[in-house]
Amino acid sequence: MNRAKKVTQFRQTGLTMIELMIAMVIGLILTAAVLQVFVGSRVTYSTQASLARLQENGRFALEFLTRDIRQAGYQGCSANNSIASTIIDDGSAILDSIDLSEALVGWNNVGSGARTYGGRTALAGTDIIEVKFADTGSSCTVDSHNPTAASILCESPHEYQKGDLLVVSDCSHTGIFQQSNVNNNSTTATVVHNTGQASPGNCTKGLGLPVPSPCDSTTSNTNGTAYPFPPGASVMRFQSYRFFIANNDAGEPALYRHSLQSDSATLGYAGNAIELVEGIENMQLYYGEDTDGDGAPNRYLDAGTAGLDMDDVIAVRVDLLVQSNQESVVQGSQTLSYFRSASGAVNTAPYPADGRLRKVFSTTIALRNRL
Repeated sequence: MNRAKKVTQFRQTGLTMIELMIAMVIGLILTAAVLQVFVGSRVTYSTQASLARLQENGRFALEFLTRDIRQAGYQGCSANNSIASTIIDDGSAILDSIDLSEALVGWNNVGSGARTYGGRTALAGTDIIEVKFADTGSSCTVDSHNPTAASILCESPHEYQKGDLLVVSDCSHTGIFQQSNVNNNSTTATVVHNTGQASPGNCTKGLGLPVPSPCDSTTSNTNGTAYPFPPGASVMRFQSYRFFIANNDAGEPALYRHSLQSDSATLGYAGNAIELVEGIENMQLYYGEDTDGDGAPNRYLDAGTAGLDMDDVIAVRVDLLVQSNQESVVQGSQTLSYFRSASGAVNTAPYPADGRLRKVFSTTIALRNRL
């Protein structure tokens, strides 16, 4: 018996316009909330990334400055050594840059375009410092010294080349000279301090005091005063660095270093200045002077201040203003407590609303060889 299949039919229904609009509004609210979280996270990430890079740049800049400034005046195992420089006075200012008795030189708030080093012009209102020292990182130990032959034999091969500016020192005396010759200009264990063969060269092969006066090319045949350096004395490369702030190729401020260079033909601040750290907008330096000889600074002064004796400076205080490379990191202007005055008072001022994050890094560097 066939039975009819009962079919149940349902009426189809859909969303009403009101329900659809409500759903769309809820969706837009959720989307806006998600976008707000995304934008906030992105801003936070950008700020944190900029802050991390800024802090890294600040630390690197202070490390570069600290490493070299604290060595200012180093000439061997004693800071009380007598010093004889046999470099020929060629009439230029180069002798000032190899004078270890003036191991620290500073310029305060330079004018616009006032100083250019290695193709870079120091930014107006920033400070510059020059430090000089014997570099222990490139030393050789003296095995024997023949003053008559102007020849120093090291215990092991060295990498000094013809014309290199060198320092030889024991615990009593220090000699500054140019290496006059190298066998085939290659690695050897011999250091030669004869006259001639380098520019400007040595006026005498003697490394003792007194040095012939005037020490120029006319005295090159004078033997001078012989000083035999004993075994165990050290031969080191002479370093002289200038640190300053200038714009890089991208037009951004950076910390630069210009090095004294020497070879068989030239001796001076030649070649390009090297960019050390980007984002360093300003550098201010204060020199701690020990006026009573107790080994502690009594006052901090700007370079060039009347009454400041750089020979009595035993510490250097550094303030660096560092900016982020990225713009649109902060909203509005940023007010910073920055650049202490020589008396120690802190200056507070707003910076332009250019969206860059800024931070001040400070440290005090003790001059180890004057303590």
